[in-house]
Amino acid sequence: MKKLFLLLFILGSSFAFSQTTQDEYNYLTKGWLSMQQQGMGMKAGYATTDKGKYVMEYSGYNLEVSILNLTRTADNSSAGYIVMVHDTKKNNTQYIGVPTKNSDEGIWKQSIASIRALYGKDPNGYEAIMNAMMHIAN
Repeated sequence: MKKLFLLLFILGSSFAFSQTTQDEYNYLTKGWLSMQQQGMGMKAGYATTDKGKYVMEYSGYNLEVSILNLTRTADNSSAGYIVMVHDTKKNNTQYIGVPTKNSDEGIWKQSIASIRALYGKDPNGYEAIMNAMMHIAN
């Protein structure tokens, strides 16, 4: 759990004064992927920046983790992060939204709950995703 909070703090700390709104969090977790799949591009007023990719094998997991920073084009502030976790063994990709540092506690709880839902019952999977995300964040 300490690793999770450290990682989320590192991701959010680069834009100390921006906050992720509920609408932006919904876009991070559902809207972005839906628009990409439909070939619609980006939501008006936003852009993404590639923050990196990390490929790893860990306790039976083969993961490719990529992070995109969702940026507001009006002031170039961060609206949050899209974390894409691709399991190469299962050929399955999961998407996690991570809010910025000063976001509402309720949005943080949603993000943490989504990570727990994906990996919380499997300590090896949970550790693998945290390990990969920390490598990109540093």
